[in-house]
Formats: sequence, structure tokens, C-alpha cells
Amino acid sequence: MVDPNYSGTAFLAENSEFSIDGIFESLQANYERGDDATVVRDDHNVQVNFGSWFLNISEFDQAPDSASDQLILNHRKPMPLELDLAACSRRVKIQSADPYPNMDHFNDFLQVCERVCDTYHGTFVREGGSGTWF
Repeated sequence: MVDPNYSGTAFLAENSEFSIDGIFESLQANYERGDDATVVRDDHNVQVNFGSWFLNISEFDQAPDSASDQLILNHRKPMPLELDLAACSRRVKIQSADPYPNMDHFNDFLQVCERVCDTYHGTFVREGGSGTWF
């Protein structure tokens, strides 16, 4: 059996002020308090490093009527009522490259997802494995 990776997608409203620069600054401020994490960025991505394990955050565009949206709509977990999926052509992927067999970084993953939601009002993250929204 293959161990799954942490993966979530943030759906950005059309008027969202999300930017790679902005989430970099927010995460950097959060982790400069002495937590065992560093935050780095390039032109298109932010990476949060927890020792040798990391999460990558990248923005991408996706047509709202795509096949993956249909899967989300058909998923057993309901979407937040405030989310208009058809208006969310900008998305943010939050994912790890390494599996998490012992769920060692589950809280780290949740904290980064919550930071994206808290920093940008009206943003909802769907966790890839369970389909849970937050």
C-alpha cells in the first residue's frame, strides 16, 4: 500500500487578494517565533520546511467547469454554503512530496491550511484525502 501525501486545494473567490508574496509574509511571520520551521519562496511557490519534511504552496488557474470540480460536487462531504465553486478559477495547491505513514506532520499541514483561510477571507480549503472542508 502506498502512503498518501498531505494535499489540499484552496478555492479563491474571484475578488480574492491572495498572492504568493502575501502568504509568504503571513507564514514567515507565523513561524519566525521560534517554531521548528523555515519559510522560503521563489517566483511561483512558497515552501514551509519542517526539518527534512516540507509543504509546497502554489497558485494555479483552473476552469471552473472542469472534471475535478464535478467530482467535488458529487463527493459525499457537502461544500460550504458560502462557496461558489463556479466563481473560483484561481486555486492554491498545498501539498507535501513525502508520504506521512505516522501522521507526524498532520498538525503542521492543518496549521498551514488554516493560515491560508485566515489570511484570505472567503477562502475554503478542501483536504484531498477525506474531502473535508475548512
